[in-house]
Amino acid sequence: MVLGSRATGIGDVERTLRDATGRVTGWILPPIGSANTYRKQLAAGRADERRLLISDLAQGSDKSCRESLELARTTLPGTSGATRSVVLVSSPDQIGFWRDLLAGQDTAAGDDDAVVVLRRYDRRGLRDWTQQHNVYETEERLTRLAAVTGGWPILLDKVLELRHAHQDQDSALEKLEKWLTTKENVQEFIDAVGLEPTATAGEHELIRRCYEAVVGELGVEWNLEADCVTAAELAGLSPEDAPWALACLESLQALDRQGPRLRVEPVLHQALGILSAQD
Repeated sequence: MVLGSRATGIGDVERTLRDATGRVTGWILPPIGSANTYRKQLAAGRADERRLLISDLAQGSDKSCRESLELARTTLPGTSGATRSVVLVSSPDQIGFWRDLLAGQDTAAGDDDAVVVLRRYDRRGLRDWTQQHNVYETEERLTRLAAVTGGWPILLDKVLELRHAHQDQDSALEKLEKWLTTKENVQEFIDAVGLEPTATAGEHELIRRCYEAVVGELGVEWNLEADCVTAAELAGLSPEDAPWALACLESLQALDRQGPRLRVEPVLHQALGILSAQD
């Protein structure tokens, strides 16, 4: 399972996997255009054939995600010697399904790699990104890039777009900073993250309340995860809901982790503050 949002590049998962795996001799990646095709491809295959099935469920329902995962576990190739792997891609639109996975209720026993979360670029990843695009390669510019974008892939794409338009990398960051000060643009960014700051029901409400509790009780600096759980429980979340809501916030990349400590991600937090101030 791959969990991610538009802000962390979920739309690039299938293309990236096809590009990477397609260069490896012996792998076959059949197209999956429908649920019926998916079921047929799970059972298909020839002896000594290695197949990768990629099913993008980002626009589907919690139910369709659960059904697809169950089919992947139980429907095996009918030919002896055939091998197949499955990648299912899920977005925050299926947050109930995320809860199953992150709470360990829907993960096969012993399958530690069953869930992969798309993440923001860290400092090392950002350095590789700057070298790939030949921009922001000095330490000073790299630091500023990290501060303005937070390593969010969607904002890094915006930087490249602005640089192309203005032909100047420093000006591109200035334009992005300004872009992130208007309600319309901030709302676009937050929607892409998958966070619903005004949610009043269901799992999204629990996530919102957890985030507000951490900020309200502990602030925006680093705090022990156990203290974050306590803050969420003080805000009314149950002992079962609080750890899950934190795990989901971390999966949405709304929280940074440093060992046992957590903090709210600064760029997103600033955007949420702008949105709240302008309501």
